[in-house]
This record gives sequence, C-alpha cells and structure tokens, in this order.
Amino acid sequence: MKKIILISIFLLISKCSSQYGVIKEVKDDFKNSSALTLEIYTNTENTAKGAKTLFLNFTKSFDSNSAGVIKCSISAKTLVGGPQRFSSSIFLKIDNKKINIKLTANKIAATELLELSIRSGEFILTNELQNDILNASSMSVRFYSNEIAYDAYYSDSDLNIIKELIKRKPII
Repeated sequence: MKKIILISIFLLISKCSSQYGVIKEVKDDFKNSSALTLEIYTNTENTAKGAKTLFLNFTKSFDSNSAGVIKCSISAKTLVGGPQRFSSSIFLKIDNKKINIKLTANKIAATELLELSIRSGEFILTNELQNDILNASSMSVRFYSNEIAYDAYYSDSDLNIIKELIKRKPII
C-alpha cells in the first residue's frame, strides 16, 4: 500500500512539474523582442518501425514592429533504420480539413541511445492555418518516414493550449 501511495505521489509531482503543455515567455531586452514557446507531445498510432512520440514545439516571436510569427518544429523519436528523414511534407488534419504542409530544415540527429534517432523538420503557421486551428475542435498530424505513415492525435487540452498561444500577446 505504501508503494502505491509513493508511486502515485511521484507521478503527480512529475506530471505537475512537466515542461510540456505550458506556454513560456522569454524576453530579450537587447533586441527589444519577446518569444512565446510551447512544447507538446503525443504518442503515435501505427507504431511500426519504432516511432514512439511526436513532439511539436511552437515558438511565437515578436519584436516592436511585428504582430508575431509562429514557427513550429516537429520531431519524432524513431528506431535507427537507415537514413529515413521525414518526407518533404506532413499533413495537419484540422477537424475534417487535410492540409499539406511543406517542411523545411528536414534532418536526422543521433541520440544518447544508439538504437534511437530523432527526425525533425520545421514549418511556419500561416494566418490561414492559425485561423483554422482557432476554429477547430480536433487536430492530428500525419507524417511519413520513408513510406511509413504515422498518425498523432492531439487532445482537446493540447488543442486549447495551442489556441491560447496563437491568441496571446507577449509583454515587450
């Protein structure tokens, strides 16, 4: 019984102190700019070939003259299986709308675990895409590594925190 209580307390504390799903603000007084960051993740469906988790890292950058640009870095931990980057594009499914998004900075990085590597890419959230997300009730991502498709479904709370990031203005 004591072990169950201790494990429960540990899980509660680790969940509460998680860096994921929290909007953070970074201010740079030298450049007179601010950035809002948000990192979320989900496990993928169809985990063939070892893909486990898809991370989305949003950065909304502002300076004194801009309304804010949102860049999204996408990465997945996968089993090492040769040079299989993400394909050149991913698909965002926002409600029933499927949006093909071209990735930039598509690369593979090694990890401290020899059997894992990290595939990553980046894209900009256009104003149209931001509006689609703000009006959405569901969101998922389909990405490809080689010819294998992986689907990642984001929770309502993840979608709500992304919406909050899109709406939020930093203190400059």
